[in-house]
Amino acid sequence: MCGFAGRINFDSSIPIKREIIEKMTRKLTHRGPDAEGYFVQKNIGLGHRRLKIIDLSNEANQPMYSSDGKIVLVFNGEIYNFLELRKKLEKEYVQFHTHSDTEVLLKLYEKYGEKCLQFLRGMFAFAIWDAKQQKLLIVRDRLGVKPLKFFYDHKKIIFASELKAILEDPEVPREMDIEAIKQYLTFNFVPAPRTGFVGIQKLLPGHFLIWQKGMQEPRIEKYWELDFTQKKVHKEEEWCALLREKFEESVKIRMISDVPLGALLSGGVDSSAIVAAMAKNSTRPIQTFSIGFEEASHNELPFAKIIAEKFHTKHHEFIVRADAVKLLPQLAEIYEEPYADSSAIPSFYLAEKTRQHVTVALNGDGGDENFAGYRWYPIWLRATRTPKFLAKLLPLAKLWPTHNLRRGAETFFHALAETNPFKRYQRFFSYAFFTPEEVDDVIANSSSHDHRNSTSNSSSFDKLRMTNLTTNFHPPRRTISNLQPLDQMLALDIKNFLPDDLLAKMDIATMHHSLETRSPFLDYEFMELTAQIPPELKIKHGEKKYILKKMLEPILPKEILYRKKQGFSIPLAKWLRNELKNIARDLLLNSDLKIFNRSKVEQLLNEHFTGKADHANRIWCLMTLAEWHRKYFIER
Repeated sequence: MCGFAGRINFDSSIPIKREIIEKMTRKLTHRGPDAEGYFVQKNIGLGHRRLKIIDLSNEANQPMYSSDGKIVLVFNGEIYNFLELRKKLEKEYVQFHTHSDTEVLLKLYEKYGEKCLQFLRGMFAFAIWDAKQQKLLIVRDRLGVKPLKFFYDHKKIIFASELKAILEDPEVPREMDIEAIKQYLTFNFVPAPRTGFVGIQKLLPGHFLIWQKGMQEPRIEKYWELDFTQKKVHKEEEWCALLREKFEESVKIRMISDVPLGALLSGGVDSSAIVAAMAKNSTRPIQTFSIGFEEASHNELPFAKIIAEKFHTKHHEFIVRADAVKLLPQLAEIYEEPYADSSAIPSFYLAEKTRQHVTVALNGDGGDENFAGYRWYPIWLRATRTPKFLAKLLPLAKLWPTHNLRRGAETFFHALAETNPFKRYQRFFSYAFFTPEEVDDVIANSSSHDHRNSTSNSSSFDKLRMTNLTTNFHPPRRTISNLQPLDQMLALDIKNFLPDDLLAKMDIATMHHSLETRSPFLDYEFMELTAQIPPELKIKHGEKKYILKKMLEPILPKEILYRKKQGFSIPLAKWLRNELKNIARDLLLNSDLKIFNRSKVEQLLNEHFTGKADHANRIWCLMTLAEWHRKYFIER
């Protein structure tokens, strides 16, 4: 696991400044504390920071070069099937000088070009400079486990594992993208390709970017998308057998490591399944790591302990308290985009504590997206099955006795009225955060503010991005609208919520502490199998993740499998009425903060503090935005 940065000037007569590449790359030291390396030649520059996981020798350091020195690679991630690929290449008389997956990737590119992507089973982002063809290739893995962001202005491409490295280049403007901010206020993350900064975007999962000498602009292409249309018919026991075999294989290949390895254990179904499969494939006790809260309603440590004892792990427990929110300014910096998932706090602390014991940890990310585990999936199904004419009952939602019930009813009736799945998806997210109508109320409406001017003065690239480049948040209607209702929601979450919220949270929290995490449920072969499962086996008799739980019944206790899902969250509503009350008020009502409608923010705070409504998620969304704005646009 590593981090990299680079730049290419389209005019080959304009040389790259090595000191800029070094400055960008050193901003990523936390991602790779073990080694650094640089390649700067004429109009191309690459920098790399390495965290040693596979082949600890210096021969595997990067940038890595082809035998003739004409192809240069910087790589972040892991290729889990690299041993299998290496054997295949060796049968074709390809020689290797290291034991690393990096060299396997380099040799695959030499042989197959960008078609090498079809062979890769792993999480990765990488950049290749091919001097023979004068071509730059940058790639992001299928699910977006590893990040890759870039700036483009018709003269150059500047790219890196993290946006903060791109901002180290003095030629990159620092302008706030107000449209991204509006989307953030509804979703609690910035949907790709936007980032919150004008001109800087995320390369979409399952895509690659190519620029070659002579091209007027770079080309972005999709190389993979999960297909929900090819359903298979099997008996339940047959599905369980197929899933168990592929799942255990996915876990086993992620246990390959030359450094200490463990597992993040929440006590939920997914992480418990990971620990069970790891224990089966290990001759030594697995190290497990769990975090909890003093508030019993949010504390899963007792359930994690049940699994730790059952599988005889070497277990470590940690507690998060309300004073952890002192982290907020630091989180705003390291997440680098507006980001309001409050579980970033326990994730940060869990990563910090885990890294004191191991360098690699497996986790349960992806289980809910594969098997429909979130609470909103049954609600989505009800909305798609309820007659649309009932949407006219929206005014009756005002009669609900409490704010939360009223808001839930409004969300449901609004969803009934939507025939477009993307707009319905937006409505579902706005239940917890801000509806499209509320967004305009909470954002300051004075056109004199800097953030308004930055929108009207958007660079030409911002216009190009919205017209010519693939947009993840609005996938083609033919790939979503024609799916069965549950598959629609799963596909939208896999394209948006998963990479832009959950995977971003885990990557940033863990790599900040130089910890690598691996997600067996996100193995693309496993996901292609689960996409073939009929929806009625994912939610059956009201039971979410039905077929996964059936698969795990011989392995995990029923008190783990069939307990109510808690989710990895903090007791935010309680904290904001007590320990964090003054912090929230001081931050959001600061006279220097010009981006919010002050009267609207005061109303939200007062309603929450008095118990009239639960605005915890909305307040936290505004707090994280305020800290981000201060860090990147005021304290520069």
